Amino acid sequence: MNFENCGNYYKIQKELSFNQIFVQNRCFAAIIKISIPL
Repeated sequence: MNFENCGNYYKIQKELSFNQIFVQNRCFAAIIKISIPL
């Protein structure tokens, strides 16, 4: 998952409350990878 797809993926999963936290964590991880390049 990349940052560009993060918003769209969250939008799709938004109605599924069970996956909401998981999606947010994946988005957060993607942001960290961009903010802290290896």
